[in-house]
Amino acid sequence: MQAMTLSGKVAIVTGGARGVGKGVAAAFVKAGASVLIVDRDAELGRSTEAELSIGGGQAVFLPFDLSRHRELQDIVDAAIGRFGRLDTLVNVAQAAQLLPIAELTDERCGCRSIPASGRPYS
Repeated sequence: MQAMTLSGKVAIVTGGARGVGKGVAAAFVKAGASVLIVDRDAELGRSTEAELSIGGGQAVFLPFDLSRHRELQDIVDAAIGRFGRLDTLVNVAQAAQLLPIAELTDERCGCRSIPASGRPYS
């Protein structure tokens, strides 16, 4: 079986500093893609960037808190500014809140849809 190649492709991986996100970022780098790792943990993000860049991999870390909805376009702009293009986004970042279901509202959980353009709905 032939290995998948993503040479010349650019990906953003949110939550890319640990766990599943780090695994996804590593797989993209191994397949030849350039990856913008987005995570709010700066120390872990820089460590992941260094680890994935060993051997010539193209991985760049961007510290970012995805709860800053109005600034999401900055992530896309950073990828295009650094790599000249953007081909895919893998959103692995997540957050959880423990509260009774009766108290759950869109405002309390921060639930909202983000279109493919990366610009939040008004």
